[in-house]
Amino acid sequence: MTLLDCARVAQIAATVLAVVLRRHVRGHAPVTVFLVATTALAALHALLKSWVVLPEVIALGGSETTAGAPLLGWERVAAHVDQAAVLAWSAAVAMVAMKVFYVPSLPRDLAELHPMVQAAIQSGAHRNRRIVLMAQAGGVACMWTALVAFFAATYPEIRHLQPQGYLLSGLLSVFAGWWVFVRWVQGSTEKLTTTQQCVFVVLLLEPLQVVAAHLVPGFFPRAAEDPRAAVRVLMFGAMVIVQGGGLWRRR
Repeated sequence: MTLLDCARVAQIAATVLAVVLRRHVRGHAPVTVFLVATTALAALHALLKSWVVLPEVIALGGSETTAGAPLLGWERVAAHVDQAAVLAWSAAVAMVAMKVFYVPSLPRDLAELHPMVQAAIQSGAHRNRRIVLMAQAGGVACMWTALVAFFAATYPEIRHLQPQGYLLSGLLSVFAGWWVFVRWVQGSTEKLTTTQQCVFVVLLLEPLQVVAAHLVPGFFPRAAEDPRAAVRVLMFGAMVIVQGGGLWRRR
């Protein structure tokens, strides 16, 4: 069994545990949606690479991004769908972090105010939370759409820049995730919930995955294993442990 196989098994196990834990913890829905969606996208990516995109590119005599001849017809459509699936991972990381680490803007002396005033402020903060989260998700979706459309419109002239596009999306998702996490730490005194621990694991290891995807291949071009696979084994394995612990505590 390769590292990639181990990563896939760990991802499926983490997804199954997330679905089960969602029945016991209502606030776990963001992680459940994140894992279900990214697992489906990973399956789509593997399918396209194995059956459509990768065999066609190899037949043209080049690598995935620098083939000698451009893809045409349905092969090109499949390649752009694959690009969208890969870039969606970064968008999903940013969105789930924004969701679980959101901190409402409340006055520091809220506890000293009249209970009716407190209720009104908290109600307004709840409405603002929905608006802010929708705006943030919309911004991430627009950036993802723009990047996918850019690669599709400029293919094949700048296909050699595809790795840089993946790197940019990865760095932006890491920055956005850590930005909201730091804000949460500054504005909250509560401990991390099981849901937040899962997302923190992703934020902790995602920079390593970005580095592994874009720097390691240059140093080890003949490596038999995808360097990202090792990071994903750690990521999804840790999520299995965290969610398993959450289920155990609720027995």
